[in-house]
Amino acid sequence: MSRPGQDDKRYDRRDTTLKFVTRPDDLDPMPPEEGDQGLRAEMSCGHAVTPQSLTGWCRSLLDQGQYKFKCPALQDGTLQQCGALWSYQEVRRLAVLTAEEMQHFEENMARLAAAEYCDFKTCPGCQDEKRYDPRDTTMSFVDRPDDLDPLSSEDEEECLRAEMSCGHAVTPQSLTGWCRSLLDQGQYKFRCPAINEDTQEKCGAIWSYREVRRLADLSAEEMEYFEENIARMAAAEYQEFKACPGCKTYVERKNLTNLCVRCLVCAADKKKEFQFCWQCLKPWKGPAPRSDCCDNDGCINHDLELLRTCKTTSFPQVRGVHACPSIRACPTCGQKVEHDKTGCKNIICPRCQVEFCFVCLKLTPECLKTSSYFISCSDGVAPRQTAIPVWRRK
Repeated sequence: MSRPGQDDKRYDRRDTTLKFVTRPDDLDPMPPEEGDQGLRAEMSCGHAVTPQSLTGWCRSLLDQGQYKFKCPALQDGTLQQCGALWSYQEVRRLAVLTAEEMQHFEENMARLAAAEYCDFKTCPGCQDEKRYDPRDTTMSFVDRPDDLDPLSSEDEEECLRAEMSCGHAVTPQSLTGWCRSLLDQGQYKFRCPAINEDTQEKCGAIWSYREVRRLADLSAEEMEYFEENIARMAAAEYQEFKACPGCKTYVERKNLTNLCVRCLVCAADKKKEFQFCWQCLKPWKGPAPRSDCCDNDGCINHDLELLRTCKTTSFPQVRGVHACPSIRACPTCGQKVEHDKTGCKNIICPRCQVEFCFVCLKLTPECLKTSSYFISCSDGVAPRQTAIPVWRRK
């Protein structure tokens, strides 16, 4: 299953975000007789992989028309497959995917997800299939092919296509399928994956849930599924509420720069002050206020550790940029982001939607005053971040 370039993949033993193990690769049925010197990392399900074996297995799934990555390893002491579902984010990181591999994976995942859901419209005898009402004057109907369904044809006269706000054509089935696949991947912001004909680049327009709900013709059950998952993911992304270790009540931190948090519920119930650390979630130790850590053993900021130890990367299409940290904290909200190494050096934060330069960490308008999208910044590559910005929302 090895492909050109895969043999060069190696984990960085200094990467503290990975858990390395000494046992054999669980995905490779024929390990080298001489003993493999390559590092093995542990997946979330507990099985060991190498970048090569993980890339090969997941790519073989795509070749078989499967876009959900399940662990094929056997559970200890049984003849049953593990079957754990790995997220694409986990696969991308532990398979050390190249820019070309990421493009291959993402294009095929989008195609397969849309095709899977579009299969429903060919179900014989189905009376409940989704259809647009041709009398609906609130929609703009078009006679061109469905931009989200690579298997659609212009001969499908009976199936109306509607135009999204970005200008691309969809059917209720393809739109439901694509947006549901995004939710399954942990994404709750719906972006158009269609290719713009003039630039041959992904559209990337963000559709509101209200637009998706209407043009996907979501059923009551689908609306419940979408809204529950959107709410859960949005809450998890902002992470402003955490459970107090004393009473398990969810509390909100008032001062976002102070890790020492006072629980009002514990104070009322126990008639005494109770403070805990927002970072390690243990009762507070040491002086306060502090923004780095408390005095409990093991209280470290894992995000800062990741920013300190992540690999460096380069951008093939940006001239003069080398050895840039591969993970950054958004300068506006502090969200951790990675650049896919394609296109220009700028990136839009998925959390706050602010565009900034991944290289110099300036907001894009400021960076472009002395540079351009595809050349190095006037101030060069910004050093690794030693603090995570706090999002001061208005």
